[in-house]
Formats: sequence, structure tokens, C-alpha cells
Amino acid sequence: MEFELFWPINQNDMEGIFIGQIFFPKSRLLKMEPPGDKNSLIYQTHVFLKKWFSQDQLISLQTSGSTGTPKQILVRKAQMIQSAQMTINFLGLKKGDTALLYLSPKYIAGMMMIVRALVGQLKLFVALSADKLTGIPETPIDFAAMVPLQFLRLAQAQPDAMSRIKTLILGGSSLPHETELMASTFDTKIYHTYGMTETLSHIAMRRVNGIDKSPQFTILQGVEISTDERSCLIIRTPYTGMHPIQTNDIAELIDQHNFIIKGRWDDVINMSGMKLFPQLIEQKISGKFSVPFAIVGITDDRAGQLPVLAVEAQWGSRELYEAWKTLEILLEPYEIPRKIVLFERLPLLETGKIARNSIRQLIEGQ
Repeated sequence: MEFELFWPINQNDMEGIFIGQIFFPKSRLLKMEPPGDKNSLIYQTHVFLKKWFSQDQLISLQTSGSTGTPKQILVRKAQMIQSAQMTINFLGLKKGDTALLYLSPKYIAGMMMIVRALVGQLKLFVALSADKLTGIPETPIDFAAMVPLQFLRLAQAQPDAMSRIKTLILGGSSLPHETELMASTFDTKIYHTYGMTETLSHIAMRRVNGIDKSPQFTILQGVEISTDERSCLIIRTPYTGMHPIQTNDIAELIDQHNFIIKGRWDDVINMSGMKLFPQLIEQKISGKFSVPFAIVGITDDRAGQLPVLAVEAQWGSRELYEAWKTLEILLEPYEIPRKIVLFERLPLLETGKIARNSIRQLIEGQ
């Protein structure tokens, strides 16, 4: 997408954003029609910017729907600015750095990338495709954000383009073992983030490659954490007035600044009175499968629920046999999925997360 060069003429016009090498002042953004196709990231970026520069001090956010029906929440722009500044401080970003928008601004992760560019005065490059790095100059990118599946596919298809990114944050889901293995092959500083729409994106990060690699999430400055009686994480942030935000993520607190996520309470598989954590099972087998997969629980009349392995592959009998042998070797007997279901493409949410509820419904509807 090409844009005409438009520079502000006076100081009052300086409030705006660089998209690529072109500065778009607030006054122009408010007047112009969003360019491009309505499904494109560049169109969605301009739609968000028009809302951001409007006089309304509130922004409507839509939750991802990873655990239920998506819902709308309202937050103040000032809260998003404070969240953005915390990330900028944590990563050491500075004015003039380049940032890549690779996530939809319809959701909080994409919105916050734009807000960080505004707050940090970063030059924002907007990807023309969510599958390939197209339309991006052949220059280093200082900062980018993706979901793990995007990173894995891009790293396999365009490793040279991927290596141009200096700092990358991965969020929106757990991090499969093969994704961490792939991350270790890049010099890029890669972080796994933890957060949600209600916390205005991430509140903690952990390095997944290099000498600072760690399984523990470290909270951003000003954030406080605790757990409830289920061991689910409770979060307090400065920009939400330190009011407790209850999660359904089961956590182990290492200390007041660091924690480990074991899985989601609502993803737990209750099998004959035993609780199985899909994410922990996935971590055990992750390095052995080169295709996307997920463990889900399906309803069973006798056991309550049973674990099932959903795989994005068209395996024959030989591949299925090898998969079963792998499961038997790596898992405890009670963890072994009771069947393997093949998908041409695993269903995803719009945010790029694997849609566990949809997978479960498709399997149970067969």
C-alpha cells in the first residue's frame, strides 16, 4: 500500500503517527477515509487511529473468546497509554525505533502495538499479509508482536525476514516446545508474554531464547500478583487502580515478581476424578510433532471427560502408529489421549489462538 507523503506544516499538527516513513498528523487521520480492503491490517489501523484521535476518552475492547462468548469492555485511553509505557520501559524501546504491526487492531494485542508506537514515537510498519512479511522494507525491525503460530510459520517460511526483527514478543497462548526450539535458532530477543484483554495486553514476560531464557514470567514494574483458593492468578495493575483482576489461569508463584503458568482452569480435563492439564501434556509431547496440535477434553458417559489429541495433518496408518508409540513413551498411562483426530486445518480464533472450544465441539459432533 502506497501513501502520499504528507508532513505537518505547523507545531499544532505534530500530533500523529509515522506509518512506515510517512507521518500522518491527527488532523489528516480524522478527515481521511481508511485506505485498503476492510479486512486488511492497514484499513483496521486507520479505523483504530480515527477512534484514538477522537474526543471520546473511552475505547471499546472485545475479548478474544478463547474460553467463552466474546464480550465488550470499555477502558480509558489513559489506561492504555500507561500500559504501553510500561512495555516500552521493560524492553528499552526509544524514539525513532521501528515497530511491526502483524496483529489485527480489532483486538487488544494489535491495538496496543499502535498505542506503543504513538507513546514511544516509534515508526510503525503495517504488514500487508498476516501470513508473510510482505510490504515491509528490507531493514531491521526493532520491535514486533505475534502469536506463536504466526512466528512458527514465518520462521519456517521466511527465516531471513524473521531474523531482521531485533525484539519479538509472543502472546495469546501457551508456547509449544517446538516454538521455543525454533526461537533458540534466532539471535532475535524473543519473549513469551502473559496477559489478557482485561489487563490491556501483557503484564509479564519471560525470555525464551538466549542466556536469559527462563520458564518464569517476570511482572512489569508496578504490577502485583497473588492466587485464589484454586491457585488461579489474581492481577493488580497501576492503570486499573490496583483493583483485583481474577483469572482462570492456574499459577505457581515463585516469589512476588515471578510465576509459572500450569494451564487454564476451564481447560482442565476431569477424568474419573483426576485432573489433567492439557498444556502440561502438550509440553511433554511438543518436541515430537512437527505439526500444530492440541489436547482437548471430550465428554464421556463413564469417565466424565477423556483427553483427545487433535492434529493438523493428513496422516496415514504408519504416521498414526508412530504417534501412538510416541504418546506411550512420553506420557503417563492416564495422560495418553484416547484417540487422535486429524484436521485439515485446526480452527483458530481471530486473534490466532487455537480455538479449543471449537475443536471440542467439532469432535463431539462427529
